Amino acid sequence: PPRSPAPVPPGDGVIGPALPAVLLAVALLLAGCPQAHPPAAPSTTSGPAPTMAPTTSTLLSPPRKGDVPPDHATGSVVGIGDVGALWFLDRTHGFGEVGWRLVRSDDAGRTWRVTGNQIPPDELNYLPGSTVFTSLSEGYLFGRGLRVTHDGGMTWTDPHLAPYDDYYEGHRDGEILALQARGQSVWLLMRCADSYSCADLFVSDDAGATWRKQSTANLDVATPADLVRGSDTAGYAVGAAGLEEGTADFVAHHHVAVTGDGGRTWTYREDPCQQTLVERLAGDAAAHLWLVCGGQGATAEEGKEVYRSDDGARHWRLMSSVLSGGTDVGLLPASGGVSRLLAVSGQRAYLGLSRSTQIQTIDGGRTWRPSFPAPADEGGEPINFVDPTHGWGIGDQSVYRTTDGIHWTRLAIPGPP
Repeated sequence: PPRSPAPVPPGDGVIGPALPAVLLAVALLLAGCPQAHPPAAPSTTSGPAPTMAPTTSTLLSPPRKGDVPPDHATGSVVGIGDVGALWFLDRTHGFGEVGWRLVRSDDAGRTWRVTGNQIPPDELNYLPGSTVFTSLSEGYLFGRGLRVTHDGGMTWTDPHLAPYDDYYEGHRDGEILALQARGQSVWLLMRCADSYSCADLFVSDDAGATWRKQSTANLDVATPADLVRGSDTAGYAVGAAGLEEGTADFVAHHHVAVTGDGGRTWTYREDPCQQTLVERLAGDAAAHLWLVCGGQGATAEEGKEVYRSDDGARHWRLMSSVLSGGTDVGLLPASGGVSRLLAVSGQRAYLGLSRSTQIQTIDGGRTWRPSFPAPADEGGEPINFVDPTHGWGIGDQSVYRTTDGIHWTRLAIPGPP
């Protein structure tokens, strides 16, 4: 029988007050599988309605609203430790969120100031928890719904994509799992409102002014999914996570989804992962694909595999692995749970690990080493790169920057003013 969708906590739309909260949320997300059935007691978590009950606007209990954060005046300075949802546009400019406000850095992340007007929260006081800007004016906040700005945060629009009646929270916007922008062309992958067994692709050709549903991909999206655009028309997606080998769900969803016609149709190619608790997909501008697979963790350790493809996911090469009871390949640490993956070329990539730190490879994935000096086991992951050598990451409760893709410098240590 099909699996019942599991409730998903509303926390991915909450901007935490400091970096440790961000890292804790990543660790909690990757610590275990979703529930197989909805809780017996009333709950305030969100997600599609359980399959055993019809979708309804009748709530089990009044939905819990998020706290109203303290406001920050436009132009005021904010410490880097209070900034969440970081994203860098180029070597100089970065954006993030603090409370219900957008913040901007004009010095590569060293200092931050509040800019624009207040971002409108949803009915339960939550904001989307991820940021992407394609210019100083065009930006997107996505996750729990979507917000779009065309003037650097002075004004915001909410397109209310795929709203539905949530079993626990009532009427709400859809859950956006990934967003990829190439100039004015924007693709976003959204969990189907009534199932964790598919994801809808929405596209915009005018920088988010208008949207249309392009197609539905056969993906298991109980945990975060990844979307990679290899060109204006080619894309790849992975969402097969938490699947047990030999089950009907594994057969139906354990694959890499591929489109070559702008997302109108999808084909499905072999997914080589043996470890399938969590899978992360990344690619660079030359369409080198990287796939990292993580298994069930034991204390602070977790089996992992790293694969690469240079032919559009038709064939995969195992670059490194550390598997319980198996023979290790390459040099890949067992410690830490697979978090975010980012690739900048066919040779260099960066992998976030919960309960550990960010690691990186410069030899195509054969060997992996910690990115940051004297790393602590407090979690870490890449934020984004603006070119092959300039990027930012989070680790040791700090924000780091690299200008050569190899060596990292700490920008600031969050703490009391």
